[in-house]
Amino acid sequence: MSITIDYDSLTLKDYLDELPPSNQLKWQPKNKTLANGKTIQLSGYTTNCVAAGHNDFNPSLHLYEGDKRIVHHCYSCGNRESINSYFHNKFLKRFNPNSFYEGPLAQQKESKEETPEEARRRIEKENTDWVNRKAKKAWKRRQR
Repeated sequence: MSITIDYDSLTLKDYLDELPPSNQLKWQPKNKTLANGKTIQLSGYTTNCVAAGHNDFNPSLHLYEGDKRIVHHCYSCGNRESINSYFHNKFLKRFNPNSFYEGPLAQQKESKEETPEEARRRIEKENTDWVNRKAKKAWKRRQR
């Protein structure tokens, strides 16, 4: 038995409910110009991208109300298939808890849970990289 999801009936709140709790969420309306020249404001949000393999630290995924359904677009990676797979999996689990859809990008592995030691090493490396970038920029400024 196959379950179909009527995406036209889903609201922006349905999509927002399926985002990970750690995602940043910022209200950002989108202006749309109608055929008669009037501009209306559509409700929309910017959040961290949910595409597989995209570690998004700054919100780049925009969710807003389109003409017929909710529209999403990541301004950083633009990976629409992976974002579709993410939301499709979430809605399948919501409407039919026994089903699972992996989508076309299933071969990309989800990030594994890191140990505290791995987290410490990763943070040290990020801090070192940040310091190195700052030092390199300062050195370039001095060379001018």
